[in-house]
Amino acid sequence: PPFVGELVRATAEAEVNGSPRPAQTPADLPDERALTRVARGEQVRNLRGGETLELLQQRLAEHGVPAAAYRIGANEVPAEGVWTLRRAENGWEVSRPPFDEPVAFGSLGDAARFLLGVLLMLPPRPAEESDQPADWPILPMRGEPPLNFYRGKRLITLAPGTTVVRFGNETGNLVHADGSRFVETSLAFEREREKRLYRVLRGVRVLTGVTAPWSGMPGGAVAYLLPRPLAQHVETGSLSRQ
Repeated sequence: PPFVGELVRATAEAEVNGSPRPAQTPADLPDERALTRVARGEQVRNLRGGETLELLQQRLAEHGVPAAAYRIGANEVPAEGVWTLRRAENGWEVSRPPFDEPVAFGSLGDAARFLLGVLLMLPPRPAEESDQPADWPILPMRGEPPLNFYRGKRLITLAPGTTVVRFGNETGNLVHADGSRFVETSLAFEREREKRLYRVLRGVRVLTGVTAPWSGMPGGAVAYLLPRPLAQHVETGSLSRQ
């Protein structure tokens, strides 16, 4: 049978019993708020100022940008080393004193897009970083260094065409940026003999971080932890051997 909503059932019951019809509440109506429509993937134009600021803050949080790295609001006061979006004399401005002078914008939307781009292009490092496995959707597999081996951890997408290097066999899920020197990976010495390049054919979501020093090796390589073993990504066609 077709689905019948609770309000319709309650109304029908009231008709049968001769009792007053139940009142309609906001919960009985579809949620057509602008930000809800954006979350559904709909194209929404002309967001109100408060909606624009809320969406900006939501996007920054989704990308792991720490709240201490920015201030957004009409009357915010700029602070040293903090990106600030605030109302200006003839519109809006974004600045980061004393390093970046104010950039003026005629609309809040343009200012918000600029700030989002700046913070994603040069993401600040979080003040606190979790090494707890439950806090990350991608984890090192058996034989790979643990989470606390990487600093500046964040989730990114490896774009098609990206080349990565693997030191070791294909049963693990750790690769490094092309051009990484083995000494920067801080891996066990015997893994240097097993080196191979791979090319990304489809976008792959990964956990990235910078390797820590270990056993006299300096670290500093950009590492990527894949969701599954390397061999499985090759088998499914998301990576190819070079």
